[in-house]
Amino acid sequence: VANGPEADIDHWHIPVTALIKHIPEYVKALAADEGAEQSVDIAGKIHEAVIHECPDTPKVQLCIDLTPDDAKPVSKGCLKLNAITPVIDNCSNWPIQESVDAGLYLLDITTVAPFHPKSDVLNIKPPPKPPVSYDMTI
Repeated sequence: VANGPEADIDHWHIPVTALIKHIPEYVKALAADEGAEQSVDIAGKIHEAVIHECPDTPKVQLCIDLTPDDAKPVSKGCLKLNAITPVIDNCSNWPIQESVDAGLYLLDITTVAPFHPKSDVLNIKPPPKPPVSYDMTI
């Protein structure tokens, strides 16, 4: 639910509106763990505010896998933070599992025929439940 730096906030933070979207599912899950049911109705006037500021960029457990399985031995993945800073370079061990800083990433997958190379931008945010998983069909 954390948001990255924005024009008026220069660090990762959790705004009220982002948290409100997840409260019902969290409460439902917590209640289910105790064998109960609980619903949540968000009411009242909602004002945008930051309820938590992250002192450092949050870490996210990332998992990237390929389909079909036949593509794995002939494919390599590269992940670059902000499309510039290499974080994972020419990795051929699928699935790729790595702890990374939250942020925008460029994922490039190189491969051979009959498979197709793929590039994609990933907006990796701290999730409610790790890991963040991507299944890339090439």
